[in-house]
Amino acid sequence: MNRLGESQEKDELPDVVVRSSPWFTWVAFIWLAYAGVVIALTSLKSFFQIGLLWKPENQQVQELHLVPLEMWFSSSNWFGPVFDTLGNLVLFVPIGFLLVALTGRLGIAIVVGFTLSLFVEINQYVFQLGRTDINDLLFNTLGAALGGWMGMWGGSSLRREASGEEGEVLAVRATPENHLWQNVFAVLVTLAVCVFVVLVILGPNLGDPSRVVELR
Repeated sequence: MNRLGESQEKDELPDVVVRSSPWFTWVAFIWLAYAGVVIALTSLKSFFQIGLLWKPENQQVQELHLVPLEMWFSSSNWFGPVFDTLGNLVLFVPIGFLLVALTGRLGIAIVVGFTLSLFVEINQYVFQLGRTDINDLLFNTLGAALGGWMGMWGGSSLRREASGEEGEVLAVRATPENHLWQNVFAVLVTLAVCVFVVLVILGPNLGDPSRVVELR
């Protein structure tokens, strides 16, 4: 009787879409792949090159900046601080978004975003792979929080459904708005990961060094 009642209750939810385990596998894989992209762009630029965007030999530095918003007060122009801040924010938006798509919990997205950023900053300092900056940690975490909020936009959070004796998670339910929005974003992140892989493969073959002009 209980199983029949539960089945009828689920059928009475016309405002939900059932997500299957292949969807979770795809989004989880994309999250891991994008996390790899984040680590590569923040800690491993001394080992590869994309066109003329940076010189690998210039990335092997060890600096520590612990003053919040220091760049905003010490920079001689506005472009550097704005670019750095927006870059740190945008870079971690997919991290938070996809985690909310997987778990339905904003808190998890924020904690994992903070932990990943902290790992990157510690790794940069210990292995001399970049500039360790408290502002990176701050805005990376805010970016993950923003992405998580975007992932929850449009309706209620996701709800896992367990079935069977072993309690295997078969699907989750989400509002149709979330379903479409999260699918579109996941596809965009997938494309971004693919583009990054192609750029890494092409590497130094991109760009014409003879047309580079040094600014003074």
